[in-house]
This record gives sequence, C-alpha cells and structure tokens, in this order.
Amino acid sequence: MIIVATPQTGFMSMAAMGGPRDLPASQKEDTLKGMRREFWYVSQHAADPQFFFVAGGKEKVGDVDASILDIFHGAEQLRWFIDEKAGRILQEQHQGNTPTGPATQVVVYSEWKTVDGISLPFHEEVTANGKGTSSVAVSGAEINPAVDPRIFEKPQQ
Repeated sequence: MIIVATPQTGFMSMAAMGGPRDLPASQKEDTLKGMRREFWYVSQHAADPQFFFVAGGKEKVGDVDASILDIFHGAEQLRWFIDEKAGRILQEQHQGNTPTGPATQVVVYSEWKTVDGISLPFHEEVTANGKGTSSVAVSGAEINPAVDPRIFEKPQQ
C-alpha cells in the first residue's frame, strides 16, 4: 500500500484496490499531523518561532528516569520522554483521532540503530488509551536519498 499526503493532495494506492483512491480529507489531515509529530520534523523546526519547547521534570519510563519535553505548535501538543544519557526519545505522547474517537496515543521507540551517523528507532509500539493499535518494524533507512518527485503524483486509474 502506498499513501501520499501533501498539503495539496492525498491518495492511497494498492494493487488489490484496482487503482488509486482519494484519501478522505480527515485522513489526509491526520496523516499530515502525524508527520509533523515525527522527531525529525520537530528537530528541523527547533528554531521556528511557531514552536515552543518547555522542559518539565522527570518521569520513569521502564527503568529510566526520563526527562519530559513538552512541544507546542499551534493547537498541537506532544510530549517527549527523553533518556538524556543515551540521547534518545524513549516515547512520545499526544492526543489524536482514532476510528473510535479522540484518544491519548503513546508511541514507544526501541531498537535504535545508527544510520549515516544519526541514531534512529527501528521499532515503534503504538497505543491509544492504553490499548495496542499498531506496531512498526523498520527494515532499513536512508538519510536524504534521491527521491523521484513523480511518486507524489496520483497514478491514472
């Protein structure tokens, strides 16, 4: 399955679907919001005056005393729990939409590997209101690969 979401368009395509289908506006916006919560996006905007960062104490995550960092961007808010010694985000918490309505979503990051000098999580476990919703396993990563802009164009039926 391929999902493309940009400010201008949103569609998904899968061989079994018989061709591309437009994403509903709400799904497109949720996908874009999810991308804006990614640590690489937030890091890129660390000096952006529209982002506010507030350090807020400590909380135990597993056996680690994690430092809390609250991040605000417009109406969006997310919280990172950071292992300062390892320099890693252990988990993220935010309010999000699910098929059953709004929920507190938590993403737990693990299996960190270094790619081109950058430490990245290769596994994510996601919960909504404490119930598991998805698991992500990354098999490989490239930093700044060449990207054919045509992948963002909606294919013909």
